[in-house]
Amino acid sequence: VLLWALALAAPPAAAQQASLAADRLLIDAEGRLVATGNVQAYSDGVTLSAAAVTYDPRTDRLLIEGPILIRDPSGAILEAERAELD
Repeated sequence: VLLWALALAAPPAAAQQASLAADRLLIDAEGRLVATGNVQAYSDGVTLSAAAVTYDPRTDRLLIEGPILIRDPSGAILEAERAELD
C-alpha cells in the first residue's frame, strides 16, 4: 500500500510504474493532479479504488478520499474513508 503511494510521490527516476484511471483527470491551477470519480490506481499488484485522489508535487502530499479500498496481491483488503500521505 505504502509502495503505491511512494511510487506516486517519488521523483520520476525512482518511481515505479503505476496506472491511474478516473472519470475525470486534470491538473489544477496550482499544479496538483486531481482524479475524481471511480478512481482506480494499479501498481505492483496493488489496486486502489477511491472517490478522489489529489497529488501536490510542490508539497509532495497525496490525499485520498473515500470510500477507499486497497487490495494487495495476496487478496487482503484495507478499507478507509480518508488517507493523507507526505
